[in-house]
Amino acid sequence: MEDRLSVVRIETNDPAFDRLVNYWLPYQVLASRLWDERAEPARRRHWLRDQLQDVLPFLLLDPTLARRQIALHAGQQFPEGDVLKWWHAAPDGRTGVGQRTRARSASLAALCRCALSRGDRRSFVLDEKIPYLEGPAVPKGSSDIFIAPRASREIGDLYDHCRRAIAYSLARMGEHGLPLIGAGDWNDGVDRAGVQGRGKACGWDFSCMMC
Repeated sequence: MEDRLSVVRIETNDPAFDRLVNYWLPYQVLASRLWDERAEPARRRHWLRDQLQDVLPFLLLDPTLARRQIALHAGQQFPEGDVLKWWHAAPDGRTGVGQRTRARSASLAALCRCALSRGDRRSFVLDEKIPYLEGPAVPKGSSDIFIAPRASREIGDLYDHCRRAIAYSLARMGEHGLPLIGAGDWNDGVDRAGVQGRGKACGWDFSCMMC
């Protein structure tokens, strides 16, 4: 733990702020957001968008951990390009039950870009093979469906997962040329804004397309 938290250090004129940034915040993300020490693995709920955002600091602190987390979330993607919004892990570690919405995984592509911009290709490999999921699509007129997906025979490298995530967004544009919000993009507080296929994101920045 100390090795992981000592990679990046800040020093200001406020020791309390330094301790918060150098120790408490990274540990809190690990224990409560990524590891979730409060729950058994089979009862733990994984949130795709939230955990992808939470792992951003570890592109610097622990690139290997970040790569594993991104690969885990890429494995929650369907061949069509959409993803599970959240899921429970099965006892054997595979995907159990989860919520399929009209969520996008453009944040996956954004994180891949962030990681590669560091130039550390040894710990973040775009040609890693990751299977897709198979399961019933969201019924017409519904915003989501609760399913137990299965692993697809279709496998793509991480680059292909990113490409499909972007293609999924490009195929869903509003009348003004902006990407549709979909389901829960940005934040669950605007989850209903796109339920009828009319809510739009503010622009093409990938941080506005996270879900």
